[in-house]
Amino acid sequence: MSLPFVPCTKQEYSATSIKTFQNCRLQFYYDKMLDPRIKTKTTIELVLGSFMHGKIENFYKPDGTPKNKTAEAFTNCSIGQWKRLIGKGTYRGRAIDFRNLDGEEEKGIGYSKEFDIKQMCPKIYERYSVSPPPTRIEEEIHLGILHDGLIYRMVAKLDEIRDGLIIRDHKSDKGKPPRLDSSSLNHDIQFTIYAAAVSFQCMASKDPVFLEKMGVTKEDLEALVEDPLHLMERIKIEHHHLRTGRLTPTYRRKTDFYDIIDYMKEIEQFKKDIGSSEQALSMLKLKTPRRKERCRWCLYGDHCERDYEKERVCAPKRDFEIVSVSEGKPKKKKDVDQIKLQRRTSKGETRFVVVQPKPRGQIALL
Repeated sequence: MSLPFVPCTKQEYSATSIKTFQNCRLQFYYDKMLDPRIKTKTTIELVLGSFMHGKIENFYKPDGTPKNKTAEAFTNCSIGQWKRLIGKGTYRGRAIDFRNLDGEEEKGIGYSKEFDIKQMCPKIYERYSVSPPPTRIEEEIHLGILHDGLIYRMVAKLDEIRDGLIIRDHKSDKGKPPRLDSSSLNHDIQFTIYAAAVSFQCMASKDPVFLEKMGVTKEDLEALVEDPLHLMERIKIEHHHLRTGRLTPTYRRKTDFYDIIDYMKEIEQFKKDIGSSEQALSMLKLKTPRRKERCRWCLYGDHCERDYEKERVCAPKRDFEIVSVSEGKPKKKKDVDQIKLQRRTSKGETRFVVVQPKPRGQIALL
C-alpha cells in the first residue's frame, strides 16, 4: 500500500525567519531566499551571543559538576577564549563585522565586549553551579504541520529543556529584562514555536526516561495522539537574561500557534509572487517598522537604499552588474528590473548567476 503524496514547503521555518519577514522583507529576501554564500559576514553581537551559549552548553563535566571551581576562574577562562576568537577575525567561517554605530571599521569593538563577558559570567556561574544539568541542551526539533494540503516544515532550536516541562532560553541583549506583562515576552513567536515543538516531541518520543522527567503520564500520551498540542499550555518558558541573571516565566496558548500558520502562508505567497515576477526586486520596497533600530546591525545594509519617506522605506539598490561566482568577472550590464535570477549548469556542476553592486565587492543577490 503506497502512502499518498503530500507536498511540503522547501524552507524549514524558524522563529528567526518569520520575525525577519515581519520586520523587513528585503532582509528576508537576502537572508532566506538566496544562496547562503552571499552571507559572508556576521555581526559582533551575534558572535557574542553564540559564544555565551557555548559557555553554558559546556559548563558541566560528564559527571554533572562545573568544569571551573570558582566564578573567577570561569570568567577568566571565558575572556581568554574570547580574545583568541576575536584575534582570528572570523567565526564559523564568516568574517566578523567590526563596524561601530557610525558604520566605521573598529577592531577594538570586539575587545570591548570583555566588559559584557565580565558582567555575564559571574551571573551564569552563580545559577548553574548550584543547579543540575538540563535534561536536553541545544536541542533541535523538526516538525511538520499539515494545513490545506501542504506540510509546513518547521524547526525549533532550544537552548535548554529541563525537568517538568520547562524551557529556558538565554538572551544576551542589553538593557533590562522584560516585565511579566510586556508584549515582547507574551507575544514572542519564538516561545510559541518552542512550546509547540516540545509538545510534539513528547508525542513522538519513545524514550521513557525523557517522558518521566517531563512528567508526561499515560493519559497525556493518549491525549497527544488526538491533539499534538495537548501539553502546550502546561509548558513553562523561562526568559534567561544573562546580564542580570533574572528568569522571567511565560506561557503560551494553543491559539497562539494558529497565528504562526497564517504567517507561514503569507511567506509562501510572497515567495510565489517574487519568483513569478520579472520585476521581483521592485516588489521588495516596503515600510519597515522601527527601521533605524533594526537596520543598525543588518548585514545587508550595503545593498539597501537610503531611507526616504520619513526614513521608513526600504528598497534595493539599482546599480548592479551580473557576475559569475566561479569566474568573478563582470558580464553584461543590465538594469536590475530586467535581470532574471537563474541557475546555469555546466559540466555537471551548478553555477550561479549573481548580481553584484558596483561600489563594493560583495555579492548582493543570487
